[in-house]
Amino acid sequence: MWSRQPWQMSLAAAALAVLSSCGQAAQPATPSQQPGQIRAISTNGSPTAPASAPAASAAASGLPSAIPTTSAGDSASPPARIGLVAPFSGIAAAFGQDMLKGMQMAIDESNGSGALDGKRLAIDQGDDRGDASLAAGVAKKLVADGVAAIVGPPTSGSAQELAAAVNQAKVPAITPAANDPRITDQAASGAPFMFRAAGRWDQEASVLLPEMMKSGTPPKVVLVADQSAYGQALASSARQALGSAGLQPAGEESVESGSKDFGPVIARIKTRSPSAIFYGGFAADGGNFAKQLATAGVKARLMLGDAAEDRAFVDAAGTAGEGAMLAFPPDPKQVPTAATFLEAYKRRYGVAASLYAVSTYDSARLVIDALKRAGSADGESLRQAIASTSDFNGVYWGKMSFDAKGDLQGRTYVLWTVRAGKFVQEGAS
Repeated sequence: MWSRQPWQMSLAAAALAVLSSCGQAAQPATPSQQPGQIRAISTNGSPTAPASAPAASAAASGLPSAIPTTSAGDSASPPARIGLVAPFSGIAAAFGQDMLKGMQMAIDESNGSGALDGKRLAIDQGDDRGDASLAAGVAKKLVADGVAAIVGPPTSGSAQELAAAVNQAKVPAITPAANDPRITDQAASGAPFMFRAAGRWDQEASVLLPEMMKSGTPPKVVLVADQSAYGQALASSARQALGSAGLQPAGEESVESGSKDFGPVIARIKTRSPSAIFYGGFAADGGNFAKQLATAGVKARLMLGDAAEDRAFVDAAGTAGEGAMLAFPPDPKQVPTAATFLEAYKRRYGVAASLYAVSTYDSARLVIDALKRAGSADGESLRQAIASTSDFNGVYWGKMSFDAKGDLQGRTYVLWTVRAGKFVQEGAS
């Protein structure tokens, strides 16, 4: 999961407030669909298309022209299916809409160029509603449909449940956004079919470590985390990052999610005179914590994980949030190789591409590339092709390869700072 910029919102934030523009659940497709519209083979066994995606001609989209629509009822040979699991209804539906748009662009480009020796591709859409308890059933439905691979889901709870299902079915899957380390840690126990085209929570602290080291002489870093899996993963990784630099935390504190009063914790922190405080928790809590630190006169530099990069942090912290530093994925607009995709996406859909859209686009293109290299839709052959990826270039993630667990190698997080109430990527133009 990722947090909200003008181009994104975290599931953590979405769970606390209804999205003002969630997108709509899939609606039945009609025979009059035009090339460039979103379509999918099935959600509940029939052709579907999200209602909220604006129609666009192939020429206007900047994509190959004359891309015919493929549906389950075509008389031609059936297309190869790639599943997409995401929330297409419910409070997190905006994620699914963005992912579907990005994936459709990848599919249309492949079909327009004949990338699979003339074999057509189509999306088989599965709605998990952002509910982890539905993810395994959705995955099994797609497997029964005969998908070669699955892209998604974007949320960690669903991705964990889906990982177990695809490993049992021996069908590879790539999540473009879920960050919980446990999703791919399953590979160590013989579950290698789940891949991740995103970072892991336990990679975030290492991005902030240089700033921790510059915070004092010697640096004194206090760790504060809530009891969520996210908070605990961040605290553990911060402890390890400090240990790699030969330091121990100056103190550790645990808080409850949704805490309003950090007074007792802050009183203990203040006695340690920290130079930096690393907070593992969500946006609104982090903002309240920052405000109460300032009120108590604690001058330490505040550092947080990606879930804090949400308007809720700024709203809660006010001016006390100024200068806070966070680990977060790169802004797609600051990735030169993503420019052409971002422009084409804007032309086609009339809105800017979110991080979910561009990461899904890369994930889908990588699956298509692996299908071509494998020469087969056999699950094990395709898994091996994905695992051995070494020279595939994503428009957002750059050169993509995976470690033995299936985690993406390379720079998945960068440094961001709160300035004048906005999140600003360090080093960006």
